[in-house]
Amino acid sequence: MVHSGPLYQNRSDIIDFRNLELIRPASLTTAAIEIDRLLSEGRQPRFIAPSSHASALALVDRGFASFLDSRSVLHSLPMWAMKPDTLDVTSFGVENNVENLALRLHEWGAERDADLAAALYICLCEAGDNILFHSGRASGYFAAELDETDTLRFAIADGGVGMRTSLASLGPTDDLEALDLAMTSGVSATQEIGRGFGLASMSRYVLERGGTFAIMSGSAFRIEGPAGLVRRSLSNSAAGVLIQGILPTGREIGIEPVDATNSGGDSNEK
Repeated sequence: MVHSGPLYQNRSDIIDFRNLELIRPASLTTAAIEIDRLLSEGRQPRFIAPSSHASALALVDRGFASFLDSRSVLHSLPMWAMKPDTLDVTSFGVENNVENLALRLHEWGAERDADLAAALYICLCEAGDNILFHSGRASGYFAAELDETDTLRFAIADGGVGMRTSLASLGPTDDLEALDLAMTSGVSATQEIGRGFGLASMSRYVLERGGTFAIMSGSAFRIEGPAGLVRRSLSNSAAGVLIQGILPTGREIGIEPVDATNSGGDSNEK
């Protein structure tokens, strides 16, 4: 579950994938939010493709060349590839409602595992609401893939203010404490009754299926799965929030439906 994102060159407009061999949804969403940040600052990003031809083709497979072209980002990726079992990196926000994307994801997953599809729909709705409510950004990014072991991997990211700033009213002393607060059921930045269940319930859905759930913000990383919980402070700091999930497919593990009367009705934002 180690984050396989891009290497950033300090004080530069270059996003460097040269040494990246394993292309995962987290790589795509993290690069997407960095590109959006640079463009919002009036800068012109430049993308350096992986040295590995197979990795470069994998990026094209996942629609990343088209994403770069849509934002006029300079790159040297090839322009053809076979389409794998993935959902391309996709933005969501005010103009592209997160629920529409969640429905598309549900249709994609329902062909493989009905319970899995339901979990994915809930996870994306929960994360999307949180991102748009707290990040200070107009959009976030999502990507997913069904890998060679029939394991579903997904990533959701935003380039916003991050958890520590979002939860500042609760007094976290560092990024790791902010993540712990964010993952505590019923704890909300707004301190309103009925809020603060989004990320906690999202994690529960993933863990109940024997999956792994991770969240990173600032200089903190928190991951929970079958092997237990790991919390770690990192040497580098990243903007916004990155959420990752790994879910096995085809398992006969049920998922309890959300009781809206107990989870805050229509608003489950952290």
